Amino acid sequence: VENLTRNVGEAHLKEIFESFGKIKTSSLDFSERSNLPTGTGFVEYEKREEAEEAIAAMDGSQIDGNVVSVRF
Repeated sequence: VENLTRNVGEAHLKEIFESFGKIKTSSLDFSERSNLPTGTGFVEYEKREEAEEAIAAMDGSQIDGNVVSVRF
């Protein structure tokens, strides 16, 4: 998931995406230099079909006012 705002935490990311299926892991990427979120998050589902459904529904949608990109 790309183009997330700094307001989106890991719990929020998981809450949004768990409606599409059971999540194995979710995390946010942080800059090593500043220790601030880079705007990229990762969500791993147990089933590929659930990930495909999440991509179809969420790619181009808004999270916290930003249009996000969702892809494998």
